[in-house]
Amino acid sequence: MSSAAQRPGRWPVPHIVLVYGGWKGACSRKSAAKVGREDLLAYFFEAHVWQPTAPGEAFKRDAHYDPEFGRKHELRATFHKTYGGADEGPVELTAVGWADMIDNVVQLELVPSETAVAGPASSSISPAA
Repeated sequence: MSSAAQRPGRWPVPHIVLVYGGWKGACSRKSAAKVGREDLLAYFFEAHVWQPTAPGEAFKRDAHYDPEFGRKHELRATFHKTYGGADEGPVELTAVGWADMIDNVVQLELVPSETAVAGPASSSISPAA
């Protein structure tokens, strides 16, 4: 069982820990469930990858978001309650059943996809410095 599952306290807590590269933050569990996987990926891209080309430039998803970003990265979840083996440790969280699964998530980590890294078109998208 994960160390998060062994901590006493009331569950679910109102937040989910987000991790990307060396960055760690938190977001609302309800908001994460509401926006869904694709919008959360767009948030990571806007906040940590996209760089404005001019001072004061606003992020416009249609113009600035790289649609390959979601294919080149995985959202890996660490669950609060696990049921043995396959759901222990970080596992890729898909869009199917997103809101239901978010209720049991302690942490979401965005990592380069193993298939993107191993394939010929490896990811060149990394967290902004």
